[in-house]
Amino acid sequence: MANLLRPHRIAVAVALAVGLLATATAAVEAGTVSPASSSSSIGTPLPAGWELCILQGVSAPVTAQNVADLDEWQLAEGGSTDNTAAFNPYNTLRLTDVNDAPLPGTPSANGFPAFATWPAGCAATVATLLQANMVPIVAALRAGNISPPGAFLATVDESPWCAPSDGVPCYASQIAAATGSFDLTALLQSSSAVGLYGTVGNDLDAYVQDVAATSADQTLLQAATQDVFDAQNSVVGAQGALDDATAALRHLALDEYTGNGALSPDNALTLFEPGSDNDILAEQYDKIAASRLLDRFNDAKAGLAVAMARRDAASASMAKASSAVLAAQTAQDRALVRIAADQAALQAAGVCTSAPDVAPTLTLTTSSTAPGVPASASTGAPGSTAPAPAAAPNSASTTTTTTAPTTPASTTTTTTVPATGSPIPVPAPASSTTPASPPSTAGPAGVSALQGCVAALAPPKGS
Repeated sequence: MANLLRPHRIAVAVALAVGLLATATAAVEAGTVSPASSSSSIGTPLPAGWELCILQGVSAPVTAQNVADLDEWQLAEGGSTDNTAAFNPYNTLRLTDVNDAPLPGTPSANGFPAFATWPAGCAATVATLLQANMVPIVAALRAGNISPPGAFLATVDESPWCAPSDGVPCYASQIAAATGSFDLTALLQSSSAVGLYGTVGNDLDAYVQDVAATSADQTLLQAATQDVFDAQNSVVGAQGALDDATAALRHLALDEYTGNGALSPDNALTLFEPGSDNDILAEQYDKIAASRLLDRFNDAKAGLAVAMARRDAASASMAKASSAVLAAQTAQDRALVRIAADQAALQAAGVCTSAPDVAPTLTLTTSSTAPGVPASASTGAPGSTAPAPAAAPNSASTTTTTTAPTTPASTTTTTTVPATGSPIPVPAPASSTTPASPPSTAGPAGVSALQGCVAALAPPKGS
């Protein structure tokens, strides 16, 4: 990793570390600072993840080294936490932001400004760091890999932030300690900046994945709904064919009952005489017609059963797809809730304060039947309710038997006609839970801005 310590600076720091713990007098330029005064029991805790605000302000990445460097520097200065300079971690003397606009702050008991809020203190700190005479500090932070923190403190010592008049580095003891064994993990345990940044990134990634899953599941649901429409139309067509076959079969039976010669008064005296060739031929035609009509009826009945099975399967698929959309949208909304909490934490840390609020405003679901599919147990085209058929086959039947004169024995023709008044029940597609509206293809207000803010803080690839 990069190490900006100069050899003579290290030598001076180590040589003077033993017994040189007094704080040097600072030669403070306009907007620069001096080391912290002695610790005080009066202190103001900095918000969780406060380091992120400084890194964002100077366009530096969120790396473990940067956070550790800022933490070590704050421990050395003791601003805010160990003195009355509230929200002033490095004891800057500046009271304006980068545009020289005044910030709400007042001198504290130890001479350094105390700020009313952390964003104000962060703005003053960032404005100081962005001064031309603070370039070494900003360059080190933008590199993001200055290790150990003692090396970063030496870089600060090389700037006017600490300009000792006696040649003794302001952070001599801290630099000497850091050049020895240094536990980065232990130092990071006192800061939530890295964890907060990682959590926000993970939650944003999860939300993007949930939006994609919702969109994909919505597409499947639309296809399944179309299958239900198509299958419903097939049921309507099959029901119509069955109605026609039933009517034709009933008409044949009625003709057979009222027009057969065996029931005619003119033939009463010839019941036991052989029938004519025409009578026998007519009877054979009746048998053929009846057989064909029965085949037609049975085919129509089977066709209706197939269509209904297809419609039921499509309805089941639609219900499954609808459940998947519900699950995906629920996950998406939960991700938004987490992101809203993340944004609040970031804003408390002074980061991404300009991003619009993220609000989980998605309307998840409403319970309804499939769009355009009738909810009643009747057949009909999608979007309408067709009247039930006048008659359809069921378990009951009526049998008409006609005995025609034959030689030497009689022949019986039997036609089975469906009973009237009992239509086949056609169940409606299963009720399902469908989205009230298509999922949004982009995040709600604030998510995109938050993504941009987090991306700007991303460490360089390979770091």
